[in-house]
Amino acid sequence: MHIRAAAPPDAPRIVRLHVESWRRVYREVLSASYLEEEIEAERAALWNDRFSHPSFQPHILVAEEAGESLGFACAFGDDDPEWGTLLDNIHVDLAHQGRGVGKALLGAVAAWSAREYPERGLYLWVVESNVEARKIYAHLAGEIVGSSVWEPPGGGAVPSLRFAWRSAAELAARAGEGQRS
Repeated sequence: MHIRAAAPPDAPRIVRLHVESWRRVYREVLSASYLEEEIEAERAALWNDRFSHPSFQPHILVAEEAGESLGFACAFGDDDPEWGTLLDNIHVDLAHQGRGVGKALLGAVAAWSAREYPERGLYLWVVESNVEARKIYAHLAGEIVGSSVWEPPGGGAVPSLRFAWRSAAELAARAGEGQRS
């Protein structure tokens, strides 16, 4: 597995992974009409916007193997004065889950954040009902430090939890950054 910085030509693969992941993981929390009719165009617009505005500066990584996209992550460095870098997206292709792809992406984002924003933390929001993701973040010593309600595309109100790590460097070490091939 290789993790690298994403580039504009990666947008279609990222959109595909994002759409597939949301359709699978959020089918109980997002509207059926959004998941069936709107998600592809809406996610494509989001990713085209992220890649076309360099001043926006998200840090986007893709994990790949033999030319196949395994997953991606997108972070906004030092986004919050208290919590640090926001990990806004992390998605792994269903066929490659359980192989450590998500953990490797999380570690790579944390290592980047620690280099760029020393002494800062990292945080993310997770849908409260996403029990599997919550277990992974807790296993990596993430702490629940807040809650909110996400108003997703397509409408609705979804309870969400903020997981945070006070040190991005410690998270990178815990996730095994630098120990994979």
